[in-house]
Amino acid sequence: MSPEQLTGEAVTAASDIYSLGIVLFEMAARKLPFDGTHLISALELFGDLRQERAHAFA
Repeated sequence: MSPEQLTGEAVTAASDIYSLGIVLFEMAARKLPFDGTHLISALELFGDLRQERAHAFA
């Protein structure tokens, strides 16, 4: 599930590309690209990444 879907934002073609990337990573690496088994951990991860990205461009 893309970060946009997790946060309730509009879903775009970028969401599909993100999901495809996750599937390809799982096929190649045989593991998930990030740790966390629950929706809450995924939301926290994406929240942290967005904050880092915002600080990088500030």
